[in-house]
Amino acid sequence: CLNNPPILILDEPTTALDVYYREKINTWLQDFQNRGGIVILTTHEEREVLEANHCILILDGKGMEYDKNHAMQRILK
Repeated sequence: CLNNPPILILDEPTTALDVYYREKINTWLQDFQNRGGIVILTTHEEREVLEANHCILILDGKGMEYDKNHAMQRILK
């Protein structure tokens, strides 16, 4: 299970990376999900929010689930 975990929990995995490596990581994470893996990550990147299947915003210490479009509207308020 160490070489093929069912879930990855990542804290801002693409922060401070150049575009090339950001794309490489996002492609790898998409492939991981296509193979049945679950990715949980924190991000400040709008693009990563829009590419997510599900979105949970944490505001004032409370988690609230949104679809990605509603999440972006909430963020941009």
